[in-house]
Amino acid sequence: MLHVSVNGQNDLKRARLLLIPLALLLVAAAALFFLAARLNAPLMSASGTDTEGYRHIRSVYGSGPDRLHRPTEVFVDGSGRIYVADSFKHRIVIFDSSGVFQGTVGGPANVEGALRYPGAVVVDPRGRVYTTSKDPSRVVIYNVDGSVLRSFEVDDPQTLALSRDSLFITTRDGILVGDLDGNQTGQLSGFGSDPGRIDRPTGMAVADDGTIFLADSLNYRFQALTSSGEPIWTLGDPIENESAAVRDQSRSYGLPSDVTLGSDGLLYAIDAFNGEIVVLNQAGEQVATYGTWGRQDAQFYYPSSIAEISPELFVVADTFNDRLQILRIPSPAPTPGIYARRALPWVVPAALLLLMLALLRRPVRVVADTAGLRRADSLGVMPDLLEQARRIWVPAGTAEAVVDLFEAHEGLADAVREVEFDDLAEDEDPLLGLAERLRGKVGLRRVAVAFPGVPRLEQVREMRFGVLEVDGPDGEAITEPGLA
Repeated sequence: MLHVSVNGQNDLKRARLLLIPLALLLVAAAALFFLAARLNAPLMSASGTDTEGYRHIRSVYGSGPDRLHRPTEVFVDGSGRIYVADSFKHRIVIFDSSGVFQGTVGGPANVEGALRYPGAVVVDPRGRVYTTSKDPSRVVIYNVDGSVLRSFEVDDPQTLALSRDSLFITTRDGILVGDLDGNQTGQLSGFGSDPGRIDRPTGMAVADDGTIFLADSLNYRFQALTSSGEPIWTLGDPIENESAAVRDQSRSYGLPSDVTLGSDGLLYAIDAFNGEIVVLNQAGEQVATYGTWGRQDAQFYYPSSIAEISPELFVVADTFNDRLQILRIPSPAPTPGIYARRALPWVVPAALLLLMLALLRRPVRVVADTAGLRRADSLGVMPDLLEQARRIWVPAGTAEAVVDLFEAHEGLADAVREVEFDDLAEDEDPLLGLAERLRGKVGLRRVAVAFPGVPRLEQVREMRFGVLEVDGPDGEAITEPGLA
């Protein structure tokens, strides 16, 4: 409830007390969102320059004392769960999108479907887990409950990919294509260094149109093939003397080890020997790199795989650091949704500020009565009343006094925007005439006449937060009892 003091100054102590919690909430919200925005502060890229927005979210080393040991590939399913081929522990480990342990699949036990050094993992829409295993070389398919659905031999499988109803398996000699039950239906490409040929690709992604993107590892390049295996483009060049490959510093990429297709349509790839994330467009052009060599957060030590959790949020298998890293990687080609997420830390505090300003400027609803208004006039507090009032509700029997005040105080029509006359009978032509006299006032935007019962006095009592009272010399309210 607002008050106007006798000396003509605004006494808004009660209003300020109400505004203090609102202001504190606004400051707290602004601080939180500012902190969220500051978390987008750049880290150092591989080139040593600031990369805006690239940052480490968290590292996942395992669950309690049960640590990962040489995680080689990651996959994220439609629910955001992260599947990890934990190679040296011969199992698939499952985490939620925040890195919280969920369970395991497989293991080294001497049973059907036991794993040995799993190097790849994918999950189909039904929740079935596909992985590769050595000794013997094979692909194992697990049911949702972790039981083995099928296990079949494949000569030196490197990685797996899914597309609609097809399973793709890369080997040294080509790409095997089959259905989701593991039945082979075809083969693409073959061994070699010419465009369209492959040499142990350890990373693969298949687009909706059937285009196949490869981290062609021992050809030290990335390449794209049509759905029939024809070359589209290559990026990087094979090494003629493979024995000198590790020492060769002239090649474009150290060791391409994985590639995934982001929701923004870009390819996010891993260069293991350079310890960095390489971003390509689907035309085969490099557009960005992130990360650097090392053991600190957002640094890599022979990373091997990458998968997208959500737009601009990725998980990387940082293999020789024995961990996963969840990273914020800014898209060089952001979508509208990404722009909206980036703007959120700035839009919300601004919206809260505008809301507070709107509440501060909210029209005050004044209960006007003859005695109160006349006394306010006689006490000289009318200027303060004018400053606070934006809407005046005029009960029955007060209309004439209100109109007189409007005519006596020119500023009242400039300050007040709405006047509502209540309980005027249809035959009260004089009172209606008084209302008509107000319509010509310049500042008024609305003059309404309500007939009996609309609004009722009981409704006004329920809106006490909108009532303005005027205090008299002894602190008594000068509005008539019951109206406030």
